[in-house]
Amino acid sequence: MANTRDVLGDLETMNALIEDRLEEFVDEDIGSLNSNSFSYRQALKSISLPNLISIGSSAFASTSCLQSVNIPNLRSPSAYLFDGCYMLASVDFSNIS
Repeated sequence: MANTRDVLGDLETMNALIEDRLEEFVDEDIGSLNSNSFSYRQALKSISLPNLISIGSSAFASTSCLQSVNIPNLRSPSAYLFDGCYMLASVDFSNIS
């Protein structure tokens, strides 16, 4: 079962995210994210969170290079989720309820 976590991935992934050099993030264990979890990342281009079901507002806001998002099991998108994501070309919400 998916979980809410304060830490996203292993130490190397966390350091890359903090230093804003992570281009791709994939995690099958995350079930929910807090608000602004990935906001203002300049290097991040794609995110895949196949078991994410809940997400806080502005989770990806101003992630300027974000091009694709795979969140097929999200129950309900939140406010300003992709605000300022001008490069976004693909979003998978295939099982949204």
